[in-house]
Amino acid sequence: MVFFHILSKQYGFFSSCLPMYNIIKFLSGRGHKNYLLSGIEVDENERKWLSQIKRGERSFFKKFLFLNRFLLSSSLKADFIFVYDPADAMALSLFSRIIKKKMGAKLIYYNLELFVLDYENLFKKLVGGLLEQILILNSDFFVALSPKRLELAKSVFKIRCPTFIIPNSYDFEAEKLNYFPSEPPRVLLAGGLEESVLAGIESGLDGNFIFVFHGLSKYGIENLKKRFAQLKNVEFYERFLSYDDFKSFVSKHDIGFVWYDKSKLNDRFAGWSASKYFRYLSIGKPVIVRDLPELKETTEENNFGVAISSFSEIKNAVSKIVKNYSDYVKSIEQNYSKFEFTQNFKTFYEQIT
Repeated sequence: MVFFHILSKQYGFFSSCLPMYNIIKFLSGRGHKNYLLSGIEVDENERKWLSQIKRGERSFFKKFLFLNRFLLSSSLKADFIFVYDPADAMALSLFSRIIKKKMGAKLIYYNLELFVLDYENLFKKLVGGLLEQILILNSDFFVALSPKRLELAKSVFKIRCPTFIIPNSYDFEAEKLNYFPSEPPRVLLAGGLEESVLAGIESGLDGNFIFVFHGLSKYGIENLKKRFAQLKNVEFYERFLSYDDFKSFVSKHDIGFVWYDKSKLNDRFAGWSASKYFRYLSIGKPVIVRDLPELKETTEENNFGVAISSFSEIKNAVSKIVKNYSDYVKSIEQNYSKFEFTQNFKTFYEQIT
């Protein structure tokens, strides 16, 4: 079978674009042909999984023109079309029914974000929501990243096609489980560094642990290093890492930290869409999470770590995990399998093919 994937972003690495990376790898492993329309970078080892049509557009108008012109004029045929990003969904919506018929394909909306919840501009909210709704009505399958996000999507859109839930996760990949933390333990926050996190760091992270930030910030990593130079237990790294390099980097830490701002609904209900959460767990690292829906419940019910409501609780959370470190690691070992990507995607794959 042939699968056509659309993610028209123009930057980043292929391996950083979960779950598309895992989906293409899964499908390729079963002998299927994958086409990827995207501007992201694909390395030589990954090219064996796909054929890339390299083109990325930032402007919505240019995205609209290019995607529809290309798909309507192309002779490519496919069994399934995957659309991941709301911006692509909006751009394709008006011609999606025609494109499906022309390519002989079924359309899968693999909904990665719920941006329509946070549009402040009324015109953008109405028009963007309408365009996304059209795409959803023309979809054959709708995939959400968590039960709560599916519930939210259904509260915003009319979804008539079959729906599925697949966590934005990894398979369990711990090569060697560590049942004892480092001294002092290293707590890793991977991802974007927002103002709410900076305020928490600035208020003080007193404790016998190292707090490590790895990722990007609009404030500039070098500027942040200077701003927080007086905090000797805080480290900043700005890197773009491949799938394997990031896995190796995470494995050198003891505890994963997940913190989202509550001001945006898309972040407040990140839940199982938080790939960093599953990256930590997939390597056997206990977690400290903000007490947000799904994150709190999943963490506590499976004994994956500790949920907190403010940065002032980090010290106690780290102490609790360090004291019971081997118990948390054993719980991850026993309970993580139900969240693994391959198991969840395989169920979806078998029902649509």
